[in-house]
Amino acid sequence: MLNVQSSRLLPLSTALTVGALVLAACGGSGAGPSAAPPIERTVTVTGGYGSGSYRPGTTVHVWSAVSTTSGVAGRWSGDATLLVEPGEWHTSFVMPDRDVTLLANSTTQTLTLSVATFTGVTSVPKTVRYHFPPVMRGVVLISHGTGGTSDFIQRTEPFPLALALVADGYASSRRKPRKSSRVTRTATASYAGAPGRPPTTLTWATCRRCLRTSSAGD
Repeated sequence: MLNVQSSRLLPLSTALTVGALVLAACGGSGAGPSAAPPIERTVTVTGGYGSGSYRPGTTVHVWSAVSTTSGVAGRWSGDATLLVEPGEWHTSFVMPDRDVTLLANSTTQTLTLSVATFTGVTSVPKTVRYHFPPVMRGVVLISHGTGGTSDFIQRTEPFPLALALVADGYASSRRKPRKSSRVTRTATASYAGAPGRPPTTLTWATCRRCLRTSSAGD
């Protein structure tokens, strides 16, 4: 309602205009403009996991979907220069102020383990699972702690390691350790040559002598 104190009445058009101005002035909340929502950028991962929307400055983790039984993770491509470890199946990066595209590369690698037994310096028969390709760069002996068995190499974490080793030209072997109170180690032995040297053939019969010798220190 417009309250006019003057004894002189205002024209109707003027009164409506003043009233509208008063109503407009009184109708505001006084809160000011609302803040803009935070900007998010898009991550697109092909052949892996981690796709989504992220704010710049956020640490983003990505994973390759490589098979743990028949594949070997390769180097990432795309915006791989952002990655902390572009050669690992799981890595991370800090989200830039732009969209990011990544491709998780992998190769197929099969591995069939042979099984044999031998007697070491303790005269106790040991079971070994092994794979010796026709030519190789070296032999990797995978050991673990007391109470284990040779099928340890076929478990979720060691088997992808064996796949990667074979793909890189190494032989892999896992034997049951002698009973011991201490944890055995993972050792790499260059019985069949070393990186940078010509590949060498090696048979299980030849490697048994190496295992007999090394078993004394387990």
